[in-house]
Amino acid sequence: MAYVVRDLETYVTAVQFPRGLSAWDAQSFVEARVKRLLQPYRDEVARREEAESRRKKLANLMEFGRRHLRRETFLLPKEEAEEVEGEVERDMVRRMKWNWSEESVRDLVDEVLDDLRWEDSDEESDLGRG
Repeated sequence: MAYVVRDLETYVTAVQFPRGLSAWDAQSFVEARVKRLLQPYRDEVARREEAESRRKKLANLMEFGRRHLRRETFLLPKEEAEEVEGEVERDMVRRMKWNWSEESVRDLVDEVLDDLRWEDSDEESDLGRG
């Protein structure tokens, strides 16, 4: 506010606003000046709000992914479930974007789970050969 007042004190002069200028024109000029001065602040506020909105959306998607993962690993032994959950969580953090749909998150969780199942079956078959 002080920045705007200081600027207006130097902007509003007899040269800039002669006596013959209508009150409506003068008010329009001042409003336009104030709007221009405040635009960087408004842009910053909008940027922060957008960043916060994206952060919340991503947090909601992460929680959705965790719930889906818990449903998928419900029958696993506790230690195995925790290990799988850790792997999937790392992939979600690394790969997920704020603008994904819940379906995309579900697909990611399922993809990682499928990859882990393949790894487990490969390790078991390797053990059988040894």
